[in-house]
Amino acid sequence: MSKNRIKELRIRNSLSLKELCSTLNIHRDTLSNYESGITDIPSTIAIEIAKYFNVSLDYLLKINDDLIYINSNSLSDIISKNNEVLQKEIISNCVLSKKNNK
Repeated sequence: MSKNRIKELRIRNSLSLKELCSTLNIHRDTLSNYESGITDIPSTIAIEIAKYFNVSLDYLLKINDDLIYINSNSLSDIISKNNEVLQKEIISNCVLSKKNNK
């Protein structure tokens, strides 16, 4: 039993092993070993594959069975909102720090 869903996603998207290898710039045997679970997928490759298929790493690596499609717009929105919250928190902490130092 495979440790990941690469082959399932590749077939669902009508891609040959050769086509996905070309996209990822990796050797056919390497991808075949990832698909079969013979070789663990390096995190950089796993991220690249998850991005390519627009799925979460949890789904790709069978950590979670919930298929969640990730699109760059929603991811950008999440990052933007988190940055806004972080900026407000930093500013608030700076103001509190200045008040405490007086």
